[in-house]
Amino acid sequence: MSKFRLQWKWLAAILIFTLVLAACSQEDPTATPEPVVQEQPTAEPETADEPPAISPADYQNINWAWVAFSDPVEGPQDIPQPERYQLLLAEDGTVSVKADCNNVSGTYTVEGSSITIELGPSTMVACEGDSHGSQFVQNLTAARIMFFDRGDMMFDLFADSGTMRFSDSSSMAPEISQPIYLWGEVADRLWVLVAYDDALNPTVVEEGLFITASFSSSEGQVNGSAGCNNYFGSYESTDDGGLTMPGPFGVTMMACENGMEEESAYLGALETVTGWTLTEEGRLELTYDSGTVYDQKLVYTPGETPLTGPTWLLVSYGDPEDLQSLEENTSITAEFVAESDTAGVVGGNATCNSYTTGYTLDGDQITVGPIAGTMMMCSFGAEQEAAYLAALGSAQTYQIIGPNLQISYDGGVLNYTSLNLPLENVLWQALVLNGQPIPPEIEITALFNPGDEAGMGTVGGNAGCNSFSTGYESSSDISTNPPTHHLTINSPMAVTMAMCPDETLANLEQSYLAALETAESYQIQGEQMVIHTASGDIIYTADRDPLLGTYWSLVSLGGINDPQPPSGGQQLHRAVQPPAHHALGHHGWRDGLQRVQRHLHRQSERNQNQPAFQDNQRGLSLGRG
Repeated sequence: MSKFRLQWKWLAAILIFTLVLAACSQEDPTATPEPVVQEQPTAEPETADEPPAISPADYQNINWAWVAFSDPVEGPQDIPQPERYQLLLAEDGTVSVKADCNNVSGTYTVEGSSITIELGPSTMVACEGDSHGSQFVQNLTAARIMFFDRGDMMFDLFADSGTMRFSDSSSMAPEISQPIYLWGEVADRLWVLVAYDDALNPTVVEEGLFITASFSSSEGQVNGSAGCNNYFGSYESTDDGGLTMPGPFGVTMMACENGMEEESAYLGALETVTGWTLTEEGRLELTYDSGTVYDQKLVYTPGETPLTGPTWLLVSYGDPEDLQSLEENTSITAEFVAESDTAGVVGGNATCNSYTTGYTLDGDQITVGPIAGTMMMCSFGAEQEAAYLAALGSAQTYQIIGPNLQISYDGGVLNYTSLNLPLENVLWQALVLNGQPIPPEIEITALFNPGDEAGMGTVGGNAGCNSFSTGYESSSDISTNPPTHHLTINSPMAVTMAMCPDETLANLEQSYLAALETAESYQIQGEQMVIHTASGDIIYTADRDPLLGTYWSLVSLGGINDPQPPSGGQQLHRAVQPPAHHALGHHGWRDGLQRVQRHLHRQSERNQNQPAFQDNQRGLSLGRG
């Protein structure tokens, strides 16, 4: 019985154990089945398209302007006035940076699409308050990746801190902010250099350095002082802002203690001038390119004609309230030659005799020494010559206003001009032929009309009793100082065949035409011209007044067929020339240029009832007053 119980206990234990194992092996119906992982064949990874390789030609020797910037905080931002921030990556691994008013140099390396820029020396000018110059420099040093987007160069900065966008500055349209001027407003005036170099912040000319430019409209020549030496050369200009001065310039050979380096730089800049503009303030600005990354310009202000250099032509003299004009067929000149800053020699033509004397300056005071001269017997103008020499000998003060010189003496003034008329489009009246005065009642003239080719045209006029016409050629040799103006008048001439009323006039006409056919050169001083011929000189005076320097009075206005006189005696005066400006120092153009306003008027007394000019439809009629 005990044995049976023991077996039963063992069987019961085995049965319970079996049931427990069965229960543990059953799956949970709510459990998520394990996914079956099927082994797939390994696929080759896809390769993205490689960006095009960057060529040095894509980025080197291009003036890149910073036009936009994007960062994770502010997002895309346009850069105002991008021309103030420029970058040039040169072939030799150097970099030039224009950071607003400062210039920075350094080096760069490019490997594939990676770029590193290391900047070095920099100018330290304080720029205006809206400047992004410091940010520009800081961003450049953080550039790491270079790529291109629609022609623009892009820099990704270190640690994804931003992206810079650059555009080729040559493709950016310039802003048009200036009124339109004509070259005639630039020519035949003295311009004094006040600043140069960086177009956005020019360097002001040092104190005591006097650099000038004067563009002759009739000769196509520029001349002036380069700081130490005088210079002259040719130029070509257009009314739409074009200007070139190819050089080389003729330069005197003085050695000066100061200003030689500036002189060399100035003359070099002139040879790279590309254009001109007049500002609303009346300044002349010449753009030039000496190879820098930034735009460059020469800035001039209207100046006064220097006492020494030009030939001064007397236009009136005597009591300022009752000025006297010169006698017909006469001229009086004065040319000052400096021997020091305060002394020199003055000489010229006193009417029929030449004269010379010394002079000294003390501020605006002038003293003239004893006058020596030739002793020819004058058939005309003797009293005028005596009055002029007496007045000049008692000179007290002098004043230059634009192209005009006035010398005061006890009881009166001497009024001179330095303006010269052109050869063409002026009716020249002959006064003297081969040393013999032409009777004032005889009209002998010459009018040069330019043709389609420069330096060629037709010349015609009255020879006394017949009219003539032929061709001419002219050229200028600017290697001489003053320039030599060559003139050839074609032969034979076309001449009318009227019978002269007497033999004297017929002989005069024949002598005049024969002299013209042997013309060699010409010279113009103010309103007078001398044609040098193989048989002698022909002296002319202009049968018109120059537009500049003449006091014009309004005589009528309105329709061409029905002009009306002005009411109440109104007069139209020529505009007073803009004042000269002066500044001292090196930088600080915007703050350093001070205006010295001068309201100085010159009234040139002229004969009344002179011919007027009008436009084609409606306009103003002006006569000398």
